[in-house]
Amino acid sequence: MKKTLAAVKSSYRWPTVYEDTKRFIDNCYDCRRVKPRYESPVGLLTSLPIPDRPWLDIVMDFVTGLPLCEGMDAVLMVVDRLLKERHYIACKAGDEGTTSE
Repeated sequence: MKKTLAAVKSSYRWPTVYEDTKRFIDNCYDCRRVKPRYESPVGLLTSLPIPDRPWLDIVMDFVTGLPLCEGMDAVLMVVDRLLKERHYIACKAGDEGTTSE
């Protein structure tokens, strides 16, 4: 940035020279490509361990925004990771603690 700004200032003058030069460098593909990265390198992905028995490791998710059916408008989905068995529990969105099957 300093070298580019010095080179521009040696030949040109205008009120927003610093901001325009910074914006040019920030949007320049070659400038972005050669800049050093300060983040830690991303590690390798590792898979989750396989559960020893059914229902030891589960995944839960709420599906909301459903049309009202018998007073219920959401579904709690519980999935066993080992057997991929699913249970769907009808519930009301926004009413914590009230579920029924």
